[in-house]
Amino acid sequence: MPVNPMAGTYDIKVVSVSINGVPIDGWSDGDAITITHTSPTWVSRAGIGGEVARAKHNDRRTMVTFNVLGTSLINNIIDGYRITDEATGLGCFALSIIDARSGASLVSPQAWVTKRPDKAYGAEVPQLSWEIECGSTLEANLGTVPTPLG
Repeated sequence: MPVNPMAGTYDIKVVSVSINGVPIDGWSDGDAITITHTSPTWVSRAGIGGEVARAKHNDRRTMVTFNVLGTSLINNIIDGYRITDEATGLGCFALSIIDARSGASLVSPQAWVTKRPDKAYGAEVPQLSWEIECGSTLEANLGTVPTPLG
């Protein structure tokens, strides 16, 4: 009976994230990084006769959420940008996310913290979820490179 080959291997440890070149670590369990696109690439409209036309949206904004441990020092760095931005409007930063295994990447020259994370206190280490909006992004190669067999 043929054996199905493994589809690929994923490891969060080879995903590097940096803000203005400073590496981010201290990830919480679960989904550490979530990337959400603000707008669809294409929108369509149908006429009454059934013809369909489409328009390309050139909106390259992206929302990125980082889930980090409440004890991670990166919280101080991100919050520093947030505080600077609220006080002066000069708290934007460059953001990059690169998966060394697959080559998938997201790079934004202009990103900012959209809101303070919610906080909870209890018996376990808290998780902070930082929401970051990217004004424009470049993305490439969204996939996983199959791990060679043998």
